[in-house]
Amino acid sequence: GAVDLIPLHPLTETVSLEDCAFLANDIAKEIILQEPRVSFFLYGSADTENRGLINRRKQIGWFEGEIKAPPDLGDFHPACGITGIGTSYYMTNFNIIINTTDMKIGTQILKAIREKTGGFKGVSAMAFPYQGGIEIACNVDMFTDDPIDNQHVTEIMPGVFRTKFSSIQNVVERICKEHGTSIRDNSMVIGFTPEEAARRTEIALNSRIPDYYKLNINEIRM
Repeated sequence: GAVDLIPLHPLTETVSLEDCAFLANDIAKEIILQEPRVSFFLYGSADTENRGLINRRKQIGWFEGEIKAPPDLGDFHPACGITGIGTSYYMTNFNIIINTTDMKIGTQILKAIREKTGGFKGVSAMAFPYQGGIEIACNVDMFTDDPIDNQHVTEIMPGVFRTKFSSIQNVVERICKEHGTSIRDNSMVIGFTPEEAARRTEIALNSRIPDYYKLNINEIRM
C-alpha cells in the first residue's frame, strides 16, 4: 500500500492489546475519511479472528502483489494499494554475526534457538551470508504464556515475557566454539528494545516532537 504497515504495540502495563486494537480501528477509519481510496486489512488483536500478520498477508495476496481478498476497511484502489494495521506485543530484532561461511553451522544454530525446532520461546530466526561471515537474524517476540524455564526469560511487563538476548547469544557462542569459530564483537539489538521504545514514546508525547524516535538513533550493542 501507500503505507505498508501501521503496527501498534502496548509498551507499558497501563495499555492493553485491546486498547491498541480499538485505536487501530479508529486510525484506519479516520484515514479513510480523509482519503477514501485507502484500504486496510486488520491483523492481531485488531482482527476479529486474531489472525497473525503473516497469515493475513497470505490471505490478502500481499506476497504475490495481487489482491485475493477484499479489504477489511475501505475499498481497494490500485493507486493506493492496501495497508496492514493491527496490534501485537512488541518484537525486537537481535542479530549476531559469526566468523564462518559454513552454512551448516548457521543451520545448526537456527535449530538450537528457534522456537519451532525446540529452542527459545518467541524466537524465530534466519541465517544468511554477511560481510564474510554468517548473520544470525532473530525476531524475539514477547509472550504471555508462563515460561517453563525462568532462567532464559525476562519479564517485560507483568505477565508479559521475552527470551533473554544473552541466552540466545550463549547458545550461538557454544555452537561456534564446538566448530572452532566465534561470534564477532558486534552482536547487537537492531532498533529499540521495548523499554527504549516506551521511553522515547513518552518523551515524544511530552515534548510534542513526534519524530523524536528518529533522533540519536544508535544500535544497542550487547
